[in-house]
Amino acid sequence: MSTPASVQEISFGAGAAAFIVSDRDVAAKLIGSATVSHLFVDHFRSADAASDYGWEERWIRDEGYAKIVPAAVREALSSAKLDIADVQHFVMPSYLKGAAANVAKLIGFSGEVAPGLEDGVGYAGAAHALLMLAETLERARPGDRILLIGFGQGADALIFETTDALPAARPSRGVSGSIAGGIATDSYLRMLSFYRGIELEWGMRAERSAKTALSEQFRSGAQMEGFNAGRCGGCSAVQFPQLQYCVQCHAPSAGFIDVALRDLNATVLTSTADWLTYYPAPPMYVGFVQFDNGARILMEMVDIGAEGIDTGATVNMRFRIKERDRQRGYNRYFWKAAPL
Repeated sequence: MSTPASVQEISFGAGAAAFIVSDRDVAAKLIGSATVSHLFVDHFRSADAASDYGWEERWIRDEGYAKIVPAAVREALSSAKLDIADVQHFVMPSYLKGAAANVAKLIGFSGEVAPGLEDGVGYAGAAHALLMLAETLERARPGDRILLIGFGQGADALIFETTDALPAARPSRGVSGSIAGGIATDSYLRMLSFYRGIELEWGMRAERSAKTALSEQFRSGAQMEGFNAGRCGGCSAVQFPQLQYCVQCHAPSAGFIDVALRDLNATVLTSTADWLTYYPAPPMYVGFVQFDNGARILMEMVDIGAEGIDTGATVNMRFRIKERDRQRGYNRYFWKAAPL
């Protein structure tokens, strides 16, 4: 979180990344690591503060990154029994422009310095190292070695080696796809409202209670979070949500087979731009989407530009905030359709 009109507001962003840790079909294996601890404070935020307080950038770059990170790199290379020439990718997140390239030069690295994702993402804090690693794995080849740096109160250095399982493990969308699918806004006030930098007046339509029934959320979690439709064991009809009986042959739901919709594309059958319903990024697009397996769902649509969306357009699924309970501070999530 940054203060409006600050330098950090230009650099900071929001993002998240997740990896599966396993001993089967490993796409990138850890072959060396090191941790160096130092009481070096570059920025901080107290528990009751709304934004970070950062120290002078030259100090952070010269006394922090330039002196602490190389020590961690040396230890990690020693643990992996490698030289820096054996590494193909250097990944170091930083909100300071040029910091990664400077450290790469200091440690004698001549390979690829991973892009910092300044354009399209911004610095995403604790998540940024994993975001950059995920983006690097989209471009790396089997057998490449990746040096990943985490900085803060010292430094962590991790060395990964990719395997022949890497191509099959790449997600269909990934970081590059997420950036390419972004929609730019030319409204500074709208951007501030997204980050809660300003509290706008949304009118009486925004005053309705958005309390989430946690008991129902728990009972329907497999369907809602997993986006699992049900295929009838009798007539093979695919339906969402899964009701107690099939909508076609009335067979009981005990015979349903889960069918995941989250990774499938669909086609827009109808769409409407609703300017009356409260929505934090008006208008709210809703419409029916048709999946190839027969499922048909009335859904919200997101990431739609000023040109709107046409019938027949191809969409895929995005996990987003469905509704924000501002009174109780709880966000409810569900899947939404977005144009490819």
